[in-house]
Amino acid sequence: MDGSALGFQLFNASLEMYIHLAYDNPGENIVYSPFSISVLLSMLLVGARGNTAKELSNLLHAGDEAGDNIRGFSQFICGLSTPDIIFRVANRLYSARQYRVQEDYATVLEEFYRAGIESVDFTRNPDDIRKEVNEWVSEKTNSKIQNLLGPGSVDEGTKLILVNAIYFKANWVYLFNPRDTSSDDFHLDAQNTVQVEMMSQEGEYAVSDSWETNCRVLEMPYKGGEYSMVIVLPNEIDGLTSLEERLAEYDLRSLLNGLETKPLVQLSIPKFKVQKKVGMNDVLRALGVKDLFDNERADLSGIFDNGSPSVSGIIHEAVVEVNENGTVAAAASAALLVGSAGPSRNERIKFIADHPFLFLIKRNQGNLILFMGSVRNPKA
Repeated sequence: MDGSALGFQLFNASLEMYIHLAYDNPGENIVYSPFSISVLLSMLLVGARGNTAKELSNLLHAGDEAGDNIRGFSQFICGLSTPDIIFRVANRLYSARQYRVQEDYATVLEEFYRAGIESVDFTRNPDDIRKEVNEWVSEKTNSKIQNLLGPGSVDEGTKLILVNAIYFKANWVYLFNPRDTSSDDFHLDAQNTVQVEMMSQEGEYAVSDSWETNCRVLEMPYKGGEYSMVIVLPNEIDGLTSLEERLAEYDLRSLLNGLETKPLVQLSIPKFKVQKKVGMNDVLRALGVKDLFDNERADLSGIFDNGSPSVSGIIHEAVVEVNENGTVAAAASAALLVGSAGPSRNERIKFIADHPFLFLIKRNQGNLILFMGSVRNPKA
């Protein structure tokens, strides 16, 4: 499975997760990494059996060929960074010393996910292990995510912690001139505004319009051409919520496939930093992954030689920061397991993102979504 196939496979899951996160966090800025969560779930799928495996496979659209899913992640993880892009993926497993990790499971994690495995004693000072996990995540994300696991999240009953961390840093192909950045109004809704720093320039960008979703789309390429950020801007100031609702029934791929390069685009977007930590249990349950969190039904018997854990929680945190130079983004996920028709080509186009919008960072091959979110208030 190459990057294109993996991107196609995970595209719908990425949208489904975002829609549920937006519904559960109304009025808030949202950011998450569907890629980070999918890597973590794929590592769980390796050790899942029976209906637990079926539910995970359905969400990841892996079908009956879980091996292809594993190889797809492996090939992608190994080929993320380019000469122009820093993109690091790190995976780690913390296993309770009294449980033996199956050799086959350990081999797959090490070979395909490059996941280090550490044997620890959760019965002694579990909070020290929590701090160790957080320090590891902080290191792998260049200190962008420092406290993934909160106090009390790791205790004597913890059997296993699976962690995924990713870090992304890229410069725009077309850098913004800081001298052209100015303070301007950002419309929170039809009545309220906030002053933000708006970056502006005129250049060549791919854009599209959609009457079905009543929005406009613009793609901002990163240096090297393999990755890009896409801004999805509702035509109405307060149209983001209805746009998100339409995403459930309208294929976002059509918006991306409809992008057409225009030479004269007047672009203004706010500088922003969005960071959010979320528990993914309810979102995943709503998407059909239920047995994983049930002490009686969870079947992760492919992980340990002695006993099958269930998952007490999946914690995810992501941050995306956008400025004149480009984007810095990071994400981390942890699973805690316990016992039991457009204008003419030469027309000047204005794309002014001065009200709430949706964004995504993707690898262009296969439209694999790495980060996705929305900016409702750049100052929040």
